Amino acid sequence: MNRTGLPPQRGGQRYNHITLPLHVLHGGQWHAMEARGWNPVGFNFFSTQALDLGECQFRRQRMRFPGCVVWKSDRTDEAAVESALVNELLFKRAQQALHDAPLKARLLKLIRVEGRVAEKRQVLEAMGIPIAEDRWRELVFQQQNDRPLLHYGVRVQDEVWNALVARALSVSNVVLTLEKWSAQLRHRSRFAAGLQPVPPAR
Repeated sequence: MNRTGLPPQRGGQRYNHITLPLHVLHGGQWHAMEARGWNPVGFNFFSTQALDLGECQFRRQRMRFPGCVVWKSDRTDEAAVESALVNELLFKRAQQALHDAPLKARLLKLIRVEGRVAEKRQVLEAMGIPIAEDRWRELVFQQQNDRPLLHYGVRVQDEVWNALVARALSVSNVVLTLEKWSAQLRHRSRFAAGLQPVPPAR
């Protein structure tokens, strides 16, 4: 792993229970990414874009704010690749839920949950999208080679970012428990397949 720039700034507790969807301005275009390990003074993120250290512009919907990229790493993190891959599959499934707004909303919330790749794969399987382990490893390897991820650390001092952090903390209690939701989807899939549910143990 090659890391350049300043060492990561701690700045107190960092939050990883949900990610914050953002865009970064690079080459005259906005590129989607997800803020991780965030708090009022900054965040880190993975991207396929080769950014320089220094000032960058970020936005969340129409709200823009400046940030400073203070370190970057060229390590292709396998866990990050797996997380990005499973979230991409969930997002595609959400886009297909044209006539099921509650399902689409739940999938988009699920994407914001940090990590939990195994549980998210269980959700995909319960929705009729099983991925064998050999095929999963093949997809991860392909993504690592075709779209290697770079890791960046950002320091922020801006009121817009502070408002985004405050809002994220206020709504984070609505994040669904993955195990419970996965169980609900498996239960629903049994009925959809015409199977009888297993009676509870007495």
